[in-house]
Amino acid sequence: MNSPKTPLLLCCDWGTTSFRLQLVEADTLRMMAKTTEGEGILTTFRTWTASGQPESNRLVFYLGTLRDRIVSLEHQTGQSLSGVPLILSGMASASVGMCDIAYRKLPLAVDGSDLEVLTMPASPEFPHPFAIVSGACTDADVMRGEETLLVGALANRAIGDDARLVILPGTHSKHVSVRQGRAVNVATYMTGEFFALLSQHSILAQTVGDAGSFEQADHRDSFIGGVRDGVNGNLLHDCFSIRARHLLGHASKSSNFHRLSGLLIGAELKGITAREPAGLWLVSGTELQPFYAAAIRALFPTLPITSCDADEALLCGQRTIALRVGLLQNLLETSSAPARAD
Repeated sequence: MNSPKTPLLLCCDWGTTSFRLQLVEADTLRMMAKTTEGEGILTTFRTWTASGQPESNRLVFYLGTLRDRIVSLEHQTGQSLSGVPLILSGMASASVGMCDIAYRKLPLAVDGSDLEVLTMPASPEFPHPFAIVSGACTDADVMRGEETLLVGALANRAIGDDARLVILPGTHSKHVSVRQGRAVNVATYMTGEFFALLSQHSILAQTVGDAGSFEQADHRDSFIGGVRDGVNGNLLHDCFSIRARHLLGHASKSSNFHRLSGLLIGAELKGITAREPAGLWLVSGTELQPFYAAAIRALFPTLPITSCDADEALLCGQRTIALRVGLLQNLLETSSAPARAD
């Protein structure tokens, strides 16, 4: 295999039930190869526990799993990746992860300089220097992985002194309050998980169908109506009304999909109505972005909104942190691309 001629970085987002490893050009973040074939951190933890190995062998076990996935990227690219640094975010730093790294207590700088990061040199068994990013917390809430998204989303942005809000939609949506360049609070909303439970495992399952097109007029109207009721109504009653809408012939299953989405997103956004921020960043994937953008615009028509792609933010955040901890120091010393969060 050939050796890489361009400075490269391995970026791993290891979730509870998901795994994503990407090989990118370190200066441009252009993706060279990608795999999602690895197991989520919880399955890996259970496999390691079942192996009966001592705690002292845990990191070596996880690195072996990672090494197998890196080899698959070598096969994709036809080149050796020995020596290419690796940065990991998400649940790799959790109690079921590679090693348990304590949360960093908020407030913290959004440029990544305050985060807890474990760095390790390359070794003959694992020929990649690597860094593991820990999460952040308040006295009442936590996040792992979103702190890296936050760093990437706000890189090179004028933040200002006014209170602003970063919304990161997902299974467990995060709202991060930012003031004067520091994240000062995080609040988690189980929006995505509640939608899955209600639409698939509750009495509503028979009355909620495939989404269809969000741009279809009755779908969008059902969604916006749900958003407003989620803010102003009683969520427990309004959720049951979705069943009644279908039984009485007032709505299709696809329309109810959007109605339920709107109710839950509206309930999530309800807290913002009491204290509207000076500006808002929406850091989202393509699937959820239209829903959240429409809901925010319906509730806050004059609020300045900046949208940011979550995949791009993740890579930018990982690269920024890798630069800060010296993981890319030798590789990028001649590069003109500084850490975007500086």
